[in-house]
Amino acid sequence: MRLHHIALLVAVFVSAVSGTTTTTSLSTTGSQRDATTTRFLRINAAQDDEERAITTGFGFVDDIMQHIELTGWLKDSKRADEVISLLKLDDAGADIFKNPKWKVWVKYVTMLEKSDVDESMASALTYHFGGDKLATMLAAAQKSPSTAVKDIATKLETAQLNRWLTTASTPENIFTVLKLDKGADILFDSAALATWTSYLKLFNDKFPKKKTTMLRTFTKNYGEDGLIKLFVSAENANTPAATKFKNEVVEGWLDSMVYPSSIFKSLELDKAGDGLLTSPLLASWVQYMEAFNKNFPREKTTMIENFTKGYGDEKLASMLQVAKKASGTEELAKNLQIAQFKTWMLAGKTPDDIYKTVLKVESNTGTKADVWRAYYKAYVDEFPGKLFSFS
Repeated sequence: MRLHHIALLVAVFVSAVSGTTTTTSLSTTGSQRDATTTRFLRINAAQDDEERAITTGFGFVDDIMQHIELTGWLKDSKRADEVISLLKLDDAGADIFKNPKWKVWVKYVTMLEKSDVDESMASALTYHFGGDKLATMLAAAQKSPSTAVKDIATKLETAQLNRWLTTASTPENIFTVLKLDKGADILFDSAALATWTSYLKLFNDKFPKKKTTMLRTFTKNYGEDGLIKLFVSAENANTPAATKFKNEVVEGWLDSMVYPSSIFKSLELDKAGDGLLTSPLLASWVQYMEAFNKNFPREKTTMIENFTKGYGDEKLASMLQVAKKASGTEELAKNLQIAQFKTWMLAGKTPDDIYKTVLKVESNTGTKADVWRAYYKAYVDEFPGKLFSFS
């Protein structure tokens, strides 16, 4: 077989050289010097033609070698994913689509599969690299400055989604295929999650009776406790998938009428201490509280009510007093302190009560003393003319 291949290559080479070395006869009239020059030019022209023939011949050789190799793999029933390794494309990453051997692989898949070539390629790539890694490769390729590479990546992603849809694979199954059930820490920065959310929409549109949600899938894989951790993680991610996840979680809490005080504790905002007002989770919690109040007006609650429940009057009063002096939280802390003071006044607490039983002031200096003086002033402004007895 090897001798046959060599003979074939030599025949192609000789044919290519012979067909390109014919030269046109030059005029022999003129001086001997002209004749010598003419012969010299003819010799060089012939040599140039031979060099071009050699180059052209090698191009043919490469094509024939490639065809023989592909035909051999086809005869040996090599799977498309196996040929990825045979072509040494394993470590190409997103650059695989720019690698010259990529076209060779595509040609082999085309020879192997006469129809649904794109889906066959997507299937082989998923099997070989894994759904999660392929998603990352495609996402990187879609950011390539090369339009051709972008088109390949988009085409393959579409083929991958269509293949899953054709086999009616559930979003839960694809969640596992993409290994999203094992990457909580980097989940919302994962290219695989973007792929999964795209598939979720396609699946729900095609199979409305089997419709599912992101929240249901995440809860099934991570549990209620894990869901809270993911919510915290989503706060630090600026992606459409993270936003969608947070929205679905909030909707789920509202559907179950989960009280803001419970979420406050679940998000561990009751342990944030002096960092409460700067916590990135606080804004999301406030949004939830506002949505809860709108949906359940009879159960309406306030920030100061929940903060007090989480920290108690004494601790919260000191936290707000400190936050009033901090850049970035000054305005919010002032408003919350006003709300706290009004709560005390509505409860009939005098400055004397606050001094002795709430703050338990032991010194005329320090944070607690500053809070008491602020309350004393607010109380006098609210109830002018009243006399107090402090002991």
